[in-house]
Amino acid sequence: MPTWLYILLGILLFFAFLLFLPVFCRITYREELKVCLEILFLRFPLYPKKEKRLKAAHKKKKGKQKKKPKEKKKTDKSASPLGQIRMLLSIIKENYPRLLTVLTMRLKRLRVTVAAEDAAKAAILYGEASLALSAFLELLEGFCDFKQDKGAVSLTPDFLGEDSSFDAVLLLHTTLWRVLGLGLRLSFSFLKHKQRAALSQAESKEADSKAAIHSPQDTNTSNP
Repeated sequence: MPTWLYILLGILLFFAFLLFLPVFCRITYREELKVCLEILFLRFPLYPKKEKRLKAAHKKKKGKQKKKPKEKKKTDKSASPLGQIRMLLSIIKENYPRLLTVLTMRLKRLRVTVAAEDAAKAAILYGEASLALSAFLELLEGFCDFKQDKGAVSLTPDFLGEDSSFDAVLLLHTTLWRVLGLGLRLSFSFLKHKQRAALSQAESKEADSKAAIHSPQDTNTSNP
């Protein structure tokens, strides 16, 4: 086999590896919310961002540059927000089953401790929290491909404490191939709905123009 064919096969295998590369988004909450993107051994924190560096850079820019007057952005008055919202809802309705297959959720840990000053209040809060927790898990199971580790969920009452606690770790999993497929599907449906909207708008304009042409002739013939 020639060398160029080996190079081509290597490039194809590399792109296939990238497309089927697993991408994880880890959402943790323990006193504060943290969101981190994980690709292989690389970790990219998404939230919270480092605000100190941003504030320092912003102060340096303010010292060097003067404030410029804000220019008014031109808005397109021809675009109807209500029509765009309807088109977006119809696109989501058509691709709703496909949207559910893109993400896989895995609950790694969910520990809730319910505490109150009074034991009776703690018991009432424990019952309400158990109902809300079961409804939340059922909602996730019906929404997408949802899995949970063994012993991940725990709800405990604390009759002696005063502060409740919440500790959760949720892992979202997808691949670039799934995201690209969904993006192509959504773009095609968007173009289809846009063409339909343009055709209906053109037809309504033609009907209005015909009505405007015939109306002055009728008024002139009726008046002597």
